Amino acid sequence: MWKTTGEIAKVYGVSRTTILRWVRDDEFTFKRTMCRKYGKTLVIVNEAYTTQTQSWDGKRQTLSSEKTISDGTIAVDRDINGARGIFLRAITR
Repeated sequence: MWKTTGEIAKVYGVSRTTILRWVRDDEFTFKRTMCRKYGKTLVIVNEAYTTQTQSWDGKRQTLSSEKTISDGTIAVDRDINGARGIFLRAITR
């Protein structure tokens, strides 16, 4: 674990002042700044219901403590299904 802003600044290649600004700002600002630094595009996606929505056909199920989401023929881990759902939302904007 890092102890000083100087150590964090060395890892990210930015000044200590920038690190202190990130601490004051929210997580979105940090992500936006890092995306600009590395030439990436930041896409904000609403992740609501992504683990309950079948990513292959868009139907939503009510699930309790089940680890998989299934329609009878396909069974997918809920975390993988949620990640795929977020990805599909991002690329279909």
